This record gives sequence, structure tokens and C-alpha cells, in this order.
Amino acid sequence: MSLFIGFMISLFLLIGLITGLTPFMGRKSSQFGVSLPENYQEDPQLKKWMKQYCFITVLSSVLFSLPFLWFTRNKDAVQTEMQLGIYSVVGIAAVLAVSGLAYLVIHKKVSTWKKNLPKTADQDSGQEIVVELNYRKKGTTISNTLIIISNLIIISGTAFATWLNYQQIPETFPIHWGIDFKPDRFATKSVKTVFGLLAVQLIMIIIFVISNYSIKNAKQSLNPKNASVSSLKNRLFRQAWSRFTLVISILTQLLMSALQLATVFVNDVEIQWFIYLTIGYTILVIVYAIVLSMKYGQDGERLKMADSLEEKDTLEYRYNEDQYWKLGVFYYNPADPSIWVEKRFGVGTTTNFARWQSWAIIVGILILAFSPLLFL
Repeated sequence: MSLFIGFMISLFLLIGLITGLTPFMGRKSSQFGVSLPENYQEDPQLKKWMKQYCFITVLSSVLFSLPFLWFTRNKDAVQTEMQLGIYSVVGIAAVLAVSGLAYLVIHKKVSTWKKNLPKTADQDSGQEIVVELNYRKKGTTISNTLIIISNLIIISGTAFATWLNYQQIPETFPIHWGIDFKPDRFATKSVKTVFGLLAVQLIMIIIFVISNYSIKNAKQSLNPKNASVSSLKNRLFRQAWSRFTLVISILTQLLMSALQLATVFVNDVEIQWFIYLTIGYTILVIVYAIVLSMKYGQDGERLKMADSLEEKDTLEYRYNEDQYWKLGVFYYNPADPSIWVEKRFGVGTTTNFARWQSWAIIVGILILAFSPLLFL
């Protein structure tokens, strides 16, 4: 129990820390979903709001993680497990709700603050949009084929080993373990129960491919002041996150394959080793993501280049699309044919909610997310 509680407390703190650091990892040119003139992107007032957001989010994660200490006093394992499961979901939702509310309050303050700023020369002289027509031909991401093949090799090996030893699999085998690491739920051997986890692994391939596709096809947002360097940074940014997708897809499949083999081949297996494996996997993914975010920022804006290539003024003023970003996070522009766009707040991609394809993708991902229930 103490291992699980320690893991959940660490998870809460990491969620709070990563969320709190979001303003420091995203674009300088659009803080809290509001595009900013370059003269004000390092303004002390803006820095103050960024620190406030970080403090509120981290503090909320600390406070909501404290109740886990109370569970260590409960001696009823069954009751504790149920309470822990409920509170884990509720607690994470609460941390995200607090950070979301803090974001909305500061977003409104930044929007009002921007309206009261004196107009800059950039705004008075109009805005430029720079597009590199052959951008997609320069190898911005890893091929989806590589992700599919590498994942299928792992899944095929696991499926073959499972099929080869199907007769040796016990007629009942554990599929769930309690917080005391003892099996408390079993399944009767059948093709569905034995190969069900492998079907989930196949579904995961689709999710990873969609993620990599969005990285490659998200709309460009280049800096008109030095378009060539901006394009290079953007390309390196996408390549780095595409490699991240490949690595995480392989690690995820290996983790799920380990669970598959342990579940069907060993009866009454001690699952504690898998908890350690999951903790290691989680830490690796989070640290990897933080390193990339701090190094590249959103769009590669924070990437440091050689002095000969670096812009004289790295603070960028991009095309002002505030009217299309609802609350600074939801992009809705019927005139834009793009389906994928880079986020205004944070690192990664989102969709243009004015396109029907975006809604189809969202519905499709939700269906994929819940489809594993068919194999339970």
C-alpha cells in the first residue's frame, strides 16, 4: 500500500509541477493564450502572473496529495483500495480544475492588460504571414511506417509467444491486483481473455500514429523577421517530438507486453515488479517530455542556435489570431483549412474546431479510448 500511495503522491506533485511550468515552456509571443507585442513579452507584470500561476498550481497539487497520507492509517485493504481509486480520480480532476480556473483568471487579466498597451510599430505597420511551401518535403518527422513496424514487431513477438504456450496457460489467471499486490480478480481462459491485451496494443498503434501525424501536419507559424531560422527551429522541434513519439510508443508496447506475458504465463504472479516497472516508465516519460519542452519550447521558439544563425531579437511578434482562439486554448477559424494547429498555451498540437474533420478525429479517439472495454 505504501508503494502505491507514494507513487500517487509523486504523480500529483509531478502533474502540478509540469502544469505550473507551462507558461515557462510555451511561446513567449503568446502567454496565457494571448499574442503579445515583442516589447512586452518580458514585462515584469507578465512574469508576475506566470509565477502566480505556477505557485497556485503547484500548491494545489501539494494540498490535494496530502489526503493520501490518511489512507495509510486504514487497515481495511478492500475499503482502502476503493477509496484510493475514487480519490485518485477526484484529486487529479481537482488539481486540473484549480489550474484551469487560475488560467482563465490570468488569461482575462492578460487580455485586458494587452488592450491597454500602447500600439507598437509592428501593429501599426500591419502584419505579415510567412509560409514555406516546400516545408513538408524536408523530413520534419519520423515516418509513421517506422512507428507501425516497430510496434508490430513487439506485438507479433508477444502474440506468437502467447499462442505457442496457449495450452500451458492456466484455466484461470489473474487480471487485477489489489493495493497489497495480491490478485483479486481472475478470468477464465479463452481467446478473448488471453489475447485481449494484444488487441489494446494494436489500438495504441493508431493513437501513436495520429499523434505523429498531427506533429507533421500542424500549421506553420513562422517568424517573419527571420523566416529561415524560424523554419529550422520549427523543423528541429517537430523532429524531436516525433522521435519522442516513436520512443514512447516502443516503451509503452514493451510495458504492455511484459504485463501480457506475466499475466498469462504465471499463476498467482507477484505483480510488485510491474509497479516498479510502471514507475520507471512514468518517470522516464515525464522527464523526457520536460527536457524537450524546456529545450525547444513551443514551435522551437526557445531553442538556442549558433550565434551566426540566431536572430538579433529572439522575441517574436506573430500574426495576431486572438479572435480565433476562444479562451486562448480552443482554435475556431472557419476560414482556415488547417485541421491541426500548434497550441497557444503549452507545447504540442490541437485542432481547428471549425473543421468537421477535427470533430471526427475527436470522436474517433474517444471510441478508441473506450474500445478496450470490449475485451474486459
